[in-house]
Amino acid sequence: MSQNQTPYDTDLRLRPRAWEGEALTTPGAYGKVDFDNDEGATMFTAWLQKNEAGGCILRVDEYQDVELTIETSSQRQIREAAMQELDKTLRALVAPHAKAVTLVEEDPETFGRGHYVLENTPGDRRIVITEQYIGTDWSDDERVPNSWHVETESRGIENGTLGEWGQKDSRVITPDTLPGFIDYVASWVEKEVIDHPAVESIHAMYTRHHRHLRPESLSGPSTGPTY
Repeated sequence: MSQNQTPYDTDLRLRPRAWEGEALTTPGAYGKVDFDNDEGATMFTAWLQKNEAGGCILRVDEYQDVELTIETSSQRQIREAAMQELDKTLRALVAPHAKAVTLVEEDPETFGRGHYVLENTPGDRRIVITEQYIGTDWSDDERVPNSWHVETESRGIENGTLGEWGQKDSRVITPDTLPGFIDYVASWVEKEVIDHPAVESIHAMYTRHHRHLRPESLSGPSTGPTY
């Protein structure tokens, strides 16, 4: 992309064009703004006016079949605070218990399981947290999740081998329900810490029972000379 190109040229931002001159033929035309794409086609016309309750209403005329999401700064701040709180709390819960649980950040766009994956040390239980967006996607550098999709998964240990992951529970977390989810994760981590020694012993037992024989135990009687 040329350094001289603007967000208008790349169609990242719509170009605003206020109604002026002959367009202002009626009082209803005042304050209207067209938003054009990089080809000069008008996608939306918007205007803001006061209502009888003392507030304001944003009205939008749509000219193309394009999803429109309206976000205020206060709404974004609430979601940003929730995003930061989730990240900070997950790290704080896991840090003292690294021997029992781990926290891994992955990227679903590059085949990661989720944005956050909490897993117990034996590897048979985990919580997968994936960010969800409305009106934007991963390509937006300023994206902030509206919610999080959470999956609780487990798998069995059979003959010393871990099986396939299976989903036990699925839910959607919003900024409003985040405190309850944090309590759930705290309880999950606490349980894994309590269960860790016992589960680790079972896992070690399977490992010892099914470990490979050492090479020397596979060799037959020596055929060489003895002294």
